[in-house]
Amino acid sequence: MDRKVIIGIGIGCGVMCIASVICAVVGGGALYKWVLQDPENVNIQVDTPLQVNKNDEVLLVVYVENTAATSQMLTSIDIGSDYLAGIAIQDTEPAFIESYNSNYFGIDMQSFGFQQEIPPGSTITIRFNGIAVMSGDFSGDIDVYIGNLFTTKIVRTIVE
Repeated sequence: MDRKVIIGIGIGCGVMCIASVICAVVGGGALYKWVLQDPENVNIQVDTPLQVNKNDEVLLVVYVENTAATSQMLTSIDIGSDYLAGIAIQDTEPAFIESYNSNYFGIDMQSFGFQQEIPPGSTITIRFNGIAVMSGDFSGDIDVYIGNLFTTKIVRTIVE
């Protein structure tokens, strides 16, 4: 094979490698920013008991306040399986429209779909009614999705 062809192939491969690295860095940076971007114009609060006895009722409450001038959509609330290992959710108020298991970045979650519109300046309250089913110290993430962006809160309940 001609020496010029071999050099040309080597240069072409080098250019492709550099272009691939640039695409990965730029694309990865954009994905990183998108994944870590919190929804705007919302305040989210989560209340749950710190300590309960086994077989007690557990009320986990999520408050979502829309501070925007336009309506926003509460798409879903995802609760980490580590927390749900000790707390069994029986139902929600308002009722969820779908529920399924999901795994994002290696974290097992139970997703509860709501599709609840939040009018401007309003706060909606979502109540998760559960039962403490196992003794232990249970904590996990709660991801509250507004559209396709989310905010993560951490919850913990000790079941005696």
